[in-house]
Amino acid sequence: MERMTPTLLMIFDYFAAMLAGCASAVLVAVFIQSGWPISVGMFTGMLLGMIVLVISVLALGWVGGVFEIVMPGMFIVMIVGMVCGMSKTSGNADVGQMVMFGLVTGLVIQSVFHLYNKSLHGEVLRLRGDTEKE
Repeated sequence: MERMTPTLLMIFDYFAAMLAGCASAVLVAVFIQSGWPISVGMFTGMLLGMIVLVISVLALGWVGGVFEIVMPGMFIVMIVGMVCGMSKTSGNADVGQMVMFGLVTGLVIQSVFHLYNKSLHGEVLRLRGDTEKE
């Protein structure tokens, strides 16, 4: 199980990112009306996305770590909230398309953060017995 822990945490990070994107899209679809001005829809969508992020951090931060959720989550929920808010106010938004956009945005942004983190730190390999001696 100890060998699988980094993989499980990575899967959880991707799950949390996609969940935040989908939840932002659903919240925007529920609360934003199609007759609003586009700038109000964009700002309200961003605000609703940040509310989703705070709830996600409070609910999921104890498993994957707050930093691992907040860093990509800020980009995910703000992009999804603004784009879905603008498309909802313009009247050409389908809830299914908005949720799919949130899912794909969460997956892509989490992948970018994962690859960037890997390029900065490299693969961390545990040396056997280094900490257990003495």
